[in-house]
Amino acid sequence: MSLYGAVGVALAGGLLVALADPLIWLWTGRHFPDQRLVLAAFTLYGVAVSLASPAMMLLNSLGRVRIQILAWLVFAAVSIPIKLIWVADVDLWRAPLVTACAYFLVMAATVQIDVSRILSKGDREDEKPVSGGERSHSSDP
Repeated sequence: MSLYGAVGVALAGGLLVALADPLIWLWTGRHFPDQRLVLAAFTLYGVAVSLASPAMMLLNSLGRVRIQILAWLVFAAVSIPIKLIWVADVDLWRAPLVTACAYFLVMAATVQIDVSRILSKGDREDEKPVSGGERSHSSDP
């Protein structure tokens, strides 16, 4: 399902990039340097978020937020210094590009790996036997 969402975000973002010049002119009455690049980079970020969101929702439903918090900290530790070094006043499109790449490589990858691990293992370590031979899942990590 996340693939459908990502395709939808990519199509909408592509349309915005294609219509950027007239839309931004109508909205602000001026053009900005590299406005299409900025919108394209934000589109990439939106695609990365739409790919990662279902996995994050699954982890949240299982009460597994620690891995997400750690991933957010790594994301910030990686993306902020790169932006400070690589983004200049004349190349503002680089900031959303760094955000998109860091999000995809850190956040999306981390949650996808964790969800894959949970699904492949069946998360057996959290199962506790109950009376009558039934098994129950605990949501505590």
